[in-house]
Amino acid sequence: MVLFAFCVTSMVAQSFTIGGTIWGEDDNNSFFDQAEKSWYNVKVELQKNSGELVASTNTDPFGNYKFVHNMAGNYKIVLPVSNFVSGGSTMD
Repeated sequence: MVLFAFCVTSMVAQSFTIGGTIWGEDDNNSFFDQAEKSWYNVKVELQKNSGELVASTNTDPFGNYKFVHNMAGNYKIVLPVSNFVSGGSTMD
């Protein structure tokens, strides 16, 4: 099972920072436990609710990602399917 967390860390006027951690959830308790591994180099996308790509990044060695954006609107965090196919970052 894959679980990812995100949180809005700052919203000032029309700018915001959103980020989180992606890891393999082995015990289904929804917490990032010491025994669980964060996922490195996973592609994460920031999209408008319409599906339009705004920005993309990859997770760092600790599974963390962050977007800083300066346009008001409704957005979603997406993990592209390419992460989960043979040869994708989560399948290594």
